[in-house]
Amino acid sequence: MDQNFLQFSRQIILPGFGIEAQQKLKNAKVLLIGCGGLGGPAALYLLAAGVGHLGLVDADQVSVSNLHRQILFDHNDIGKNKAEAARIRLSHIYPDATLDVYPVRLNAKNAQEISQNYNYFLDGSDNFPTKYLLSDLAEISNKPWVFAAVHQYEAQVSTFNYLGGPNYRDIFPEPPLPDQAPDCSTAGVLGPVVGMVASIQALELIKVICGLEKTLSGYLLLLEFTSYNQRKIKIQKAERPNIKALIDYDEFCGNNLSLSFSKDALEALDDDSYQLIDIRTLAERENFNIGGLHLESEELQENIKSLNSQKLILLYCATGKRSKIAAESLSKIYPYLNIKYLNATLEQFY
Repeated sequence: MDQNFLQFSRQIILPGFGIEAQQKLKNAKVLLIGCGGLGGPAALYLLAAGVGHLGLVDADQVSVSNLHRQILFDHNDIGKNKAEAARIRLSHIYPDATLDVYPVRLNAKNAQEISQNYNYFLDGSDNFPTKYLLSDLAEISNKPWVFAAVHQYEAQVSTFNYLGGPNYRDIFPEPPLPDQAPDCSTAGVLGPVVGMVASIQALELIKVICGLEKTLSGYLLLLEFTSYNQRKIKIQKAERPNIKALIDYDEFCGNNLSLSFSKDALEALDDDSYQLIDIRTLAERENFNIGGLHLESEELQENIKSLNSQKLILLYCATGKRSKIAAESLSKIYPYLNIKYLNATLEQFY
């Protein structure tokens, strides 16, 4: 008996599934954006179900704080690119599958080239610029995508741009203000929560690929895991212009003050061109720092005259969250200053 048939036999015998659905999975080409807490478990289930071609997009490196929820990785992967590390682990799940690796951040410049050979997108991202990029990319290319967002014990899941259904912009036309967009670095997250959401995403995409009925297209599924409550909100297509081109999504989401640096890139900067400022607490700084002037967040405005207006002022904290808020606040008050924040976790510099 064919080995592949044996591997997938328990789903093939499902009513309404069969060999035809299994063949659709084998022929599917899925682009997975983000290989972390959502993307990792979703990728495992998609390949285990028999998806034949998977593209992995992720520019980040594995850090120790990822390991409690990003189950593709272990301590041996710390410091490795997530897409590359994911490929090694996933290659053992379904050896016949094709795995493509893109160790880059998906953006308006590379998205169409990277995505052109894929039929479906799965959102494993944790930021609004990428979600709006995926929404517009799906609309321009007429491809469905499965969305998810997690905040502490709550989550949202939907399937967008499927069979004429609504897209992300139809329910979220504008991004939230930067200080209203918490991430797991500051808000916290439990591994099983993102794992359950990722499983729903994988199931949704399998249903879309196989043409099974009753997907989440046209609905936003709201999940609350402390009490296991859930409900679905009906989404209507909005009257809005069709998306015809990709834009600068960092700027659109108010994130144009960020700079991303690796340890080597930061060390290579000319010391005379920028002023590095650590805005964390004294205890955090004494535990570990990457140099620069120490001014806690609340001290920045009091000491504004000590900042060099002739240099790039680069703020940093533990995760980029506090420094992002500080950079945005100071830029509004002192527009003549060239202020940006380090969009990175300090774990990457250990």
